[in-house]
Amino acid sequence: MGIRPPILPKIILKLFLGKENKHRIEEFDEIYTHINKTDGSGDAKRWYWGQTIRSAPELIINNFAGEISMIKTYLKIAFRNLLKYKTYSFLNILGLATGIACSILILMWVFNEYDYDRFNTKGDRIYRVIQNVKFDNVVKWSITQGPLGPSLQESIPEIENFTRFRTTGWAIKYKNKNYNFWGAYTDPQVFEVFDFPLLRGDKEAVLQNPHSIIITESMAESIFGNEDPIGKTLNISDQYDLTVTGILENILDNSHLKFSFLSTMEFAKERGNSVEQWNNSGFITYLLLREEVDYDQVAEKVHNFLADKPTLEKGSTLFLQPLFDIHFTNDIEFELADTMNYQYIIIFSSAAIFILLIACINFMNLSTARASMRAREVGLRKVVGARKSQLIKQFMSESIIVTLIALIIAMVFAVLFLPAFNTIAGKEFTMQFFTKPQIILSMIAILTFTGFLSGSYPALVLSSFQPIKILRSVSGVNNRGAVLRKFLVVFQYIVTATLLIGTFVVYNQINFMQNMPLGFNKENIIYFTANNNVTGSYDAFKNELLNNPSVLNVCRSNNTPINGFTFSNAKWRWEGYDNEHPTLFRATFIDKDFIDTYAMKIKDGRTFSDKFPSDSSAILINETAARIIGYDEPVGKNFYYENADSLIPLNIIGVIKDYNYRSLHSQVEPLILLKADNYTNLLSLKLAADNIPNTISFIKNVYEKFGKEKELNFSFLDESLNRLYTSEENIGNILQYFTILAIFISCLGLIGLSSFMALRRTKEIGIRKVLGASISEVTFILLKEFLLYVVIANIIAWPIALYLMNNWLQDFAFHTSIGIWIFILTGIIALFFALITTSYQSIKAALANPIDSIKYE
Repeated sequence: MGIRPPILPKIILKLFLGKENKHRIEEFDEIYTHINKTDGSGDAKRWYWGQTIRSAPELIINNFAGEISMIKTYLKIAFRNLLKYKTYSFLNILGLATGIACSILILMWVFNEYDYDRFNTKGDRIYRVIQNVKFDNVVKWSITQGPLGPSLQESIPEIENFTRFRTTGWAIKYKNKNYNFWGAYTDPQVFEVFDFPLLRGDKEAVLQNPHSIIITESMAESIFGNEDPIGKTLNISDQYDLTVTGILENILDNSHLKFSFLSTMEFAKERGNSVEQWNNSGFITYLLLREEVDYDQVAEKVHNFLADKPTLEKGSTLFLQPLFDIHFTNDIEFELADTMNYQYIIIFSSAAIFILLIACINFMNLSTARASMRAREVGLRKVVGARKSQLIKQFMSESIIVTLIALIIAMVFAVLFLPAFNTIAGKEFTMQFFTKPQIILSMIAILTFTGFLSGSYPALVLSSFQPIKILRSVSGVNNRGAVLRKFLVVFQYIVTATLLIGTFVVYNQINFMQNMPLGFNKENIIYFTANNNVTGSYDAFKNELLNNPSVLNVCRSNNTPINGFTFSNAKWRWEGYDNEHPTLFRATFIDKDFIDTYAMKIKDGRTFSDKFPSDSSAILINETAARIIGYDEPVGKNFYYENADSLIPLNIIGVIKDYNYRSLHSQVEPLILLKADNYTNLLSLKLAADNIPNTISFIKNVYEKFGKEKELNFSFLDESLNRLYTSEENIGNILQYFTILAIFISCLGLIGLSSFMALRRTKEIGIRKVLGASISEVTFILLKEFLLYVVIANIIAWPIALYLMNNWLQDFAFHTSIGIWIFILTGIIALFFALITTSYQSIKAALANPIDSIKYE
């Protein structure tokens, strides 16, 4: 034990000398042993260290020079092979470039979704307070009571700060011009919680004055143009004057909070909002926790905070939602954020990986398919002394070079197709997105992953060829890894078939949602929010509109049928009401023309009418509400609304058939329709189908006459309905195009395998033709194996796709079924492309001269 050389210098020598200089290390060891015996172990160690230190620089330089020389050689061989086998090189690079480009674009989308709200430097400490309202089930609300934020901060020392938002829409006037913008009331400390960039103004002072307003760049440009907005006065609803004290940078697209202006909570209180009242929920409350506090302890203190508060919804509890989770949570009501199902992030991240894998599989198959063409090269290199490790390095170098070329081309593809991808995905990505650190790191990872994965299998296969067998004959070379190659092609088509089925299911569901009977008419209806001038003279405005025969109906309400409801609570009572099981009712306000305008069906009773003055205390209910109440004949019965300590009686005059007043993600819930008052300002117009542009022009002129405004901002109901499913439609579009590309890449893989199979069976084909086999018979023999792979892939893909898409459909309360036709069509498409792809190589092999085929080996 004592005569062994010191470990560290020996490792250094082995590292730099390598196996080829093993004899030199043995010489060092012999000398060390001799010195150790004659002069002692101390002198021996010093000598060994001295030799190592003196040799190290020379060894490093020699090894470095040798590696550089070897790399140059590898590069020369790689580029020669790329040029020599142009077709294979083209297919390799095109497949890899397409796969990498797809992955880059998908990852851009994934990172953009994941980046929501992450510009906030304190984001990991910011939480939104969610209210769990207990009815027959638990309903989650993003809105809470006005005093909640200040009370929580005062009571819980772990809370560093808070801020609240109360959304609002304003009619704004400046220099006799009218504008409409959406914004929010908030607290002065909003900038201590969120990192909203303030371009002009002092963060600590901009919201101190109750009549202050901060506006975004885009709002400032719309109203003031080139004027300096700071210090200017804006008139709100012809009643209040607010002073512009700050300019905000435009809110980022990946912020869940979006607004054009911010005003003060003091002004909200002045306008009658329940800022200091516990009996109303309408405020979004955010908490900033102190650093390194125990989240669970804070959550426990917050949970039952409302227990002793005079809230309307008894038994409500609270929980804290992390800021970064808001974008990915879909089951919270009164949500202002653009939410995204987190499943889509997983789906598309997986899609990026699998498309990249398909491209890598193509590389492996195409590389090993031409193994016979390079077999003699490998054999000769081994005969003249090339080691397996050197061959592996060579082939891995070629793989990385091809991958690097493919990555460069992929970047060009990604840039060229970026505008089209923005249209498909509903995004606004720019070239700057490619400079983001996560995208750069992803491209480096893709280069490394793809280069090594694509080159590993071909390198191991080619480097393991035995030179004697190779130089005698190429027979048997092509059989190496046949099972693995077949598995890889099957795997490609499993992924492709799964994506194809997913595309069909998504589009089937979108079509189902857009065409499902909703219980109301959505065609040729426009709606808009009228100003006070119009609502003040509503009857005259309405009559002038109806003088045009192309305006069929006009009504007013608080919401359109697709905008849900005005308010929700469990304060409704009826005979037989169970106090232990409160029921959440939705409610909104409509006028007497609402039912006719939207062509809704009255199941029993009637709608509101001016002929009955008592209708001011009457209501309509939907079928779901009627079932919950349990009256056999609800029309004519009293229904009650609890107000403080009294019950307000309301007479049920009609039952309307259920209609979907929310997206099809949700079930139809009990709905109460109350009679609209004179302040209801959402107007809906039913138009004749012919000559709509002229009708719209007429409506604008009438609106300008009554509203004293030149600009009428209106929306078509059917377009707004479709926007409820924008997320699903964008997902479907992305899935569709990337499925097409996956099919394309998989077809390249079949080209590689068909080429390989044709080469492997060259002699067999020749013998069969000599024995009388026809061209069609030989072609079929070659084709049937490829088609079998596709059939096997589909059989495996079908249950996988069925499971995944069934889970996705569960997110919708109303959804289509997955018909057998989807699987059959997928199989037909896959077989068709496989047939088209492999036919060329099969027919080419079948047409070959049998004499040449027999002489092949």
